[in-house]
Amino acid sequence: MESTYCLESCFERQHNHVSVVSFNVLADRYTTEAGKLDSRWLPMKKYMSWDHRFKCMKRQFQTMKADLFCLQEVQYSSFDEDFLPFFQSIGYEGDIQIRKKGDVTIVGTATFYRRDKFTLKSKVHRTRGMITSYTMTCSSNEQMKEQLFVVANIHLQAKVGKSYDRCCQMRKTLQSVETICDQDGEGKMNTHVVMCGDYNCGPTSAPIQIALRNNKEFSKTLAKKMNKKQQRKMHKKEMKKMVQKKQTQKEQQKEQAQEQQQEQQQEQATLKHKTRDSSLCSSFSSSTTSGEESNDEFAFSSEIQRIVEKSNHRVLFSSAYKGIRHPTYITYGFEAQLDHILHSPSLVPEVVMHPCGERAELAYNVKTPNAFHPSDHLPVGTVFRVVVDKHVDSLLPLPPPVVNEDPSSAAVDQWLALQHQKPQTQTKKGKPTDEELAILRSFRLKEKDFLEGFTPYQVRFLKQHLKEEIKRMKHVKKQEQQQQKKNLKRQQQQRQQDAEDALMFSRCSSEEVPLRDSVLNLNNNNFNTDMIA
Repeated sequence: MESTYCLESCFERQHNHVSVVSFNVLADRYTTEAGKLDSRWLPMKKYMSWDHRFKCMKRQFQTMKADLFCLQEVQYSSFDEDFLPFFQSIGYEGDIQIRKKGDVTIVGTATFYRRDKFTLKSKVHRTRGMITSYTMTCSSNEQMKEQLFVVANIHLQAKVGKSYDRCCQMRKTLQSVETICDQDGEGKMNTHVVMCGDYNCGPTSAPIQIALRNNKEFSKTLAKKMNKKQQRKMHKKEMKKMVQKKQTQKEQQKEQAQEQQQEQQQEQATLKHKTRDSSLCSSFSSSTTSGEESNDEFAFSSEIQRIVEKSNHRVLFSSAYKGIRHPTYITYGFEAQLDHILHSPSLVPEVVMHPCGERAELAYNVKTPNAFHPSDHLPVGTVFRVVVDKHVDSLLPLPPPVVNEDPSSAAVDQWLALQHQKPQTQTKKGKPTDEELAILRSFRLKEKDFLEGFTPYQVRFLKQHLKEEIKRMKHVKKQEQQQQKKNLKRQQQQRQQDAEDALMFSRCSSEEVPLRDSVLNLNNNNFNTDMIA
């Protein structure tokens, strides 16, 4: 692939080529704090005014002459006042991401397209991006065919510790892209998909893995790299590196704070000299590894890897900058490749734009924005050749519909009979012995062999039936135990009652004669008293 800065100069105006540019423009609101210029932008104070930066942007846009511009960090006020009028004046139309109710964010993603080449069909607004679909006509065998072009303009969550949020945002974006391709792509020869923007993570991070998981080459390299033991080791090493880096950074900050008080004027002079006359063209591979490592800090942690494994989508993607390493985010002391362009197989990248353009010597290893680059990000762009002559899938085919039939009663009886043969460990507490573990493993293999002939639905049905059967058996056993307790209690009560009756009977039998004599004496006394009266 070639490398250039002016995308239109590579090809004549042909119907079967599309040029795309992605650029984080650095919102004016993010350069100020409480109405004043933020301290980190003080060395570039004269280049930080919005008027100067927007003039540089207009110059860059007119030089690039792309078919599609995907911009991030576009302030809503500047979209209506600056961006939309400018692009409309040079033959473009554009849309900006719509905020939800109660959302107080001041920036969003905006996509601009050529009026004479694309026709807007649909829009989907996400919290961290916007997905638009366009129709375009391409020539094939002297015939004009209508094609669907889907563009996902995203700006994922920033900061190093937000990898989990970026993964979730990527998953939702891919789901929206998939639904748009299914709905709007009916009746079209090919559906072409581009997902570009500020990913805020490196080319080997977890969000990129989620997007490229259907790419065979990427999945092979990923499978070689990753296993559970390696994940733990890598995570521990990365955490140690991060702790060491933080400690060294704190020490350096203390030293710099002491030196700044004494040599503030000299440092400002040297910084001005650097931005004007420096001709630094050092290689990116040696100067940006630390930045990428910090951005991919939690890329292979267990929690993030679990998200990557569970993220299933049907979109086929490849990276336009595959094998090309260059910084797209440059500040003083930090460089990283954060902006990416992913595309479907029906788009073939033929030209890749060099992000630094003709002023590469003024971009590397110096602070941005500067006199030639109006943002802390550098633009990325690609010229794609649109495949029209043959059908190329941008999505994996839908899985065949599964007929959910319950297993037969005989299979259920066999499954329950197999579970009755499950060995029981003698040691209720603690770790089982090696012999018991071997017996359990052999039983698990029998289970696996038995379930191989069933569909996933039938396997779930059998396992659920087993749970219900175990629950029923426990309930029956509990009822039997309760009934046994009641019977024992009744027997005890009956025995106690019989013992008491026997005791009373024995007492009555021993006291029967004296009691009869006492009754006779009492009757005689009553007779005598009656006679006297």
